[in-house]
Amino acid sequence: MKIQKPDVLVVLPFSRDRLGLEEYQDKYRFHWLEEPGFLRPTASSDFDLVKYVEKCSDYIRCHNIQAVLYSHDLASLVAACLGEKQGLIGPNVESMFLCLHKYYSRHREIEPIWFDYIDFWTDDWQQKVIHYPCYIKPAFLIWTLLQYRIDSSSTLETALCTVRRELPSWFGTYYDFFRQYVDTRKYPLAVKDMMVVEELVVNASQHVVEGWATPDGTLHVWAVSDSNYYPGPALSIDHYFTPSRMPAPVQQDMIRHALEIVHRHGVTAGFWNVELWWREGKCQTTEVNGRSASIWQNLYRGVYGKSLYLAMLHLSCGDLDECYRESPYSLSENVLCVGGQFHVITYGEGLAGDILDFEFIRSQVDLKITLSVKENDWVCQTRSSGACLAHFELFGENYESICRQAETLRRRMVKRPEWSPWLNG
Repeated sequence: MKIQKPDVLVVLPFSRDRLGLEEYQDKYRFHWLEEPGFLRPTASSDFDLVKYVEKCSDYIRCHNIQAVLYSHDLASLVAACLGEKQGLIGPNVESMFLCLHKYYSRHREIEPIWFDYIDFWTDDWQQKVIHYPCYIKPAFLIWTLLQYRIDSSSTLETALCTVRRELPSWFGTYYDFFRQYVDTRKYPLAVKDMMVVEELVVNASQHVVEGWATPDGTLHVWAVSDSNYYPGPALSIDHYFTPSRMPAPVQQDMIRHALEIVHRHGVTAGFWNVELWWREGKCQTTEVNGRSASIWQNLYRGVYGKSLYLAMLHLSCGDLDECYRESPYSLSENVLCVGGQFHVITYGEGLAGDILDFEFIRSQVDLKITLSVKENDWVCQTRSSGACLAHFELFGENYESICRQAETLRRRMVKRPEWSPWLNG
């Protein structure tokens, strides 16, 4: 007797979704509902999120879809709507909104850092008490886009000039969605042109607790990892490392903190991850994300021998026991090696082919390097942390050895080393 494959709709798919799911095509039938107006990591001005939700709803009814899979912030909103509309397993809309909207998310925290908001079209923000240095970011946080370290009112105004130019082109689609699906009387700032301004946290290590929630809200941990940044004011990411190198009692404190903050956001029936600061012996929340860190699929696979995408499939299809068995978290067991995802950063601007050595990268046939740019792309700076050109994963017996290997590789990858944070000085 032939077993019927579950029909799974992948909403607003990324290329890594196809890579992460391709080995499961013998057990699932995937439906890729792509949208021309959706441009990673944002949406073009003519992309209509509300119409896309309606398109997905019609598709679900016509194709007997049993599950919805999503892997990034914008897709989490779509999946939440579809779950509520079609009765499929998925998160609720309010929880995904709270995770996405970083101002309202701060209000759900246990002991939040200092934060406020500024309307970037008016001068009213100049009347507010802003503690410098500080950090600003869009309320709808995507890939550190238009995030800046701010040291004075003049640097704030300079950053806001860029914000006024760049943000409105993709805010509109969110506003239409929020008016349709979010209670804007309860959350009036959902449709306000604003930036979050908050304390600049220094002298703290950064970490990530990733996990998932069952439909009834029971929370499980997937993995605990470390986020490592370069020294200095730019706040540029160096690499992510798993498993975490923090002592077991500290990891347990971070897990307790993460579970509490996810519960406060009301996340159910989906993956989540919490970014944390650890300073002076206590946890503070960096941000909460209502989706998996799917960019770490290769990292998790190499270290734990577990597939994040397979776990996401199990959860979306209601196979909770299988999802639990796929979860790798342990303080000491089930680790095949240690691993890091290393980023290639530039502070320069220009043609990507003049900054990155594509010929050398193509010669590295045994190393999977994920490029963020093509040779003819123009690299520009839209955040304090620099532009990420590529990333790759390395695995080994210890942390120090893979860091040395990564430094050697990155030195070969860039043509303009003076623009690279790990080579400066």
